[in-house]
Amino acid sequence: MEGDLVWVPQGQVIMLDVFTPVLTALIIEGSVYVDTEKDVSVDATYIFVMGGVFQIGTADQPYERNATITLHGDR
Repeated sequence: MEGDLVWVPQGQVIMLDVFTPVLTALIIEGSVYVDTEKDVSVDATYIFVMGGVFQIGTADQPYERNATITLHGDR
């Protein structure tokens, strides 16, 4: 929900296939992969990738859809 803090702990794997509401923070210690068949959007005040993986395509399998990452805040 809007304003939530989302934490992906080490060992957890998430497939992102949605447009997120504006999150307070997205903390990734596990793995977040973007669904290569869908358009996605991540809106957050903070995004921390702390030893985890946040992957939107690879050289071998490029992401050919639309992915938008928007950081919100006043800094």
